Amino acid sequence: MTLNRFYILALLITGVATSAAALSCGLFYSYVWKLIEETLLKERSFVFVVTLLSITLSFALIQYFSTIRTGNSDTHLMLETLHLRNGQLSVKDTVVRTVASTTAISLGGTAGLEGPAIVVGGGIGSTIAKLFHLPPLNQKKMYLAGVAAGISAIFKAPLTAILFAIEIPYKKDVEKDAFAEVAVAASLSYLLAVIVGGVSPIFYVPPIPSIGSREIFHSIILGVVCGLYSAFFVRLYNLADGLGRRAMARGGFGLLLLAGGLSLGAIGYFNLSSIGVGYKLVSDITTNTQQYSVLALLTLTILRLFTTTIFLNFGGSGGLLTPSVAEGALIGSLYSLIVLKTIEPIYVVVGMAAMLSGSHKIYLAPAAFIAETAGPNAIIPGLLASVCSFFASGSQSLFPSQPSSKVYEEELALERVYNKVSKIASKAIDGIKASDLMSKEPHMLTEDESVEEALKKFESVPYRVLPIVDSKRRPIGVVKLEELVSASKKSLKLPVLATYAEKPVIVSPSTPLKEIVLTMLKENADHVYVVNEIGVLIGVIAKIDLVRRLIRYYTAY
Repeated sequence: MTLNRFYILALLITGVATSAAALSCGLFYSYVWKLIEETLLKERSFVFVVTLLSITLSFALIQYFSTIRTGNSDTHLMLETLHLRNGQLSVKDTVVRTVASTTAISLGGTAGLEGPAIVVGGGIGSTIAKLFHLPPLNQKKMYLAGVAAGISAIFKAPLTAILFAIEIPYKKDVEKDAFAEVAVAASLSYLLAVIVGGVSPIFYVPPIPSIGSREIFHSIILGVVCGLYSAFFVRLYNLADGLGRRAMARGGFGLLLLAGGLSLGAIGYFNLSSIGVGYKLVSDITTNTQQYSVLALLTLTILRLFTTTIFLNFGGSGGLLTPSVAEGALIGSLYSLIVLKTIEPIYVVVGMAAMLSGSHKIYLAPAAFIAETAGPNAIIPGLLASVCSFFASGSQSLFPSQPSSKVYEEELALERVYNKVSKIASKAIDGIKASDLMSKEPHMLTEDESVEEALKKFESVPYRVLPIVDSKRRPIGVVKLEELVSASKKSLKLPVLATYAEKPVIVSPSTPLKEIVLTMLKENADHVYVVNEIGVLIGVIAKIDLVRRLIRYYTAY
């Protein structure tokens, strides 16, 4: 059996195992939440016990049994694992986080089941990759394949799962190299899910009739509205994150959980529909089963916004995709009821797509999601609304670990690792200076060397960036290999300094670590150059080397 066949086998196992695990999470949720809901309908005050128990169990499991104690949603964990751990998630962390999220959601947490499905799928993909001894690049692809398989099983929407898995890693880029792996795992996971539970999607949406210019116009306007609302949602979510951290710092986990549990209980006591996953709520809105008024929809929109931000920032865990979809459905129904005097399903599903796009910085997956949920007539309005929402929301995103593109992964890693190390090992890194970090006797180019000579120098060194120095060895420029290889034949004899050089970022030997990190992030610099008191180049610090050094401190504490 060839390596390629082993790889395909690994993907098949990931798809099947993830689907089975995700469906198990769904069955557990359905059974427990049915009992909880029946109890709450009989005795509303029981909601305080349920909400407090929900976040307490989730928090305790993660804090005491997991090695990764990342708060917030499971999507936050997924992006950190992908970008900062190369898609490697241990069996222990997979099991603990999956159990924590599924339990919290089953007890009324305002989060989505795609959360534990993402965790268990990514963890299975990561574990299979290790068992098959796959190279690091393929491990990352296997992780994304598991993520897609989890979403595909929960939503019974394989195209959505495929596009989500390759779109969510970046704000303005896609992980196209993982497309084949993601497609195989998501498709197989979907097949098992429909064999077990049928083809019905998780939300019921009545058939969408043919659309015209009227629907296109209102979809564009609704997309802009959802984009602006998404930006507000993100800011409120980040504010709740800060409040949760302050509560933890001042009063410990007791204050954090008590504040979160009682707040959620009070909101749930006022309106039971404001807590929980929200699957039934979305179906009720699209079918107009409850005959909602403008005031009722507005109240639900505000309340669910608060329960989502409180739950995920005060101890709970789960997915953010479903809460975003529910908010979008509410915004869409509000728009339709206010402007058109009736709730038309097309605007409910368009709102779902637009809200998901603006908050998660994706726009193909939302359009696919409503197409697989509501039928092909919703594709064009959904895509237009998603694009409008994407740009109307600006650079706001729910996820700090979501770089703009692959180019910024290294920058993201530096920022995140430094922030973590500065919290857990601040004393160990306080005294570190540039002289402790730099590589001495760096390779360099002289100011009179031509482009051709510079290219020959690059042939003999294992670097893609070299400094240019003057006759006194003072750095006056920086040149990158990728710039030189694009040079025309006519420019080969020209001085490299006058052609492709950039300004170097310079520090002194005594510059502290914190200042070096901030300088690299501010200048978006791959390297900083260390000079002595008379400006002579004595060393260089590469961003990737700095990240590796910080990781050693992080793992040691």
